[in-house]
Amino acid sequence: MDLGISGKSALVLGGSQGLGFACAQALAEAGVS
Repeated sequence: MDLGISGKSALVLGGSQGLGFACAQALAEAGVS
């Protein structure tokens, strides 16, 4: 699914483990920096 977020920036708090880490990984795979 293309969410149109490639090339955008995101701030993920608590990205070292758990849900925050999973969100950070998913965003990185989608091309978000």
